[in-house]
Amino acid sequence: MDVTTKEWVLTKLDEKYEEVYVFEEVKDDEDKFKYESVNEKETLVRVFDGMTIDVEVEHYEGNSATIKVSAIKAPVDGVIPTYEASYKDGE
Repeated sequence: MDVTTKEWVLTKLDEKYEEVYVFEEVKDDEDKFKYESVNEKETLVRVFDGMTIDVEVEHYEGNSATIKVSAIKAPVDGVIPTYEASYKDGE
């Protein structure tokens, strides 16, 4: 996702929800996340007082795209819907 789109998504999320963060900037905050070793790999196992949301553009063509959004609170608690999106009035 390009920087402009990323900033737009973050702005829209921030308008609707309190305390929206870029994961890379807060991933080491022990007050927000718990990690454990799983198969000798440090793995995120819990999100405190919130969830992680990952937006991935799977396919883009012309003025439409297929977007996968992952919202995860813990490894066994999350949703991963896929959306079809298209530009409306240039946005």
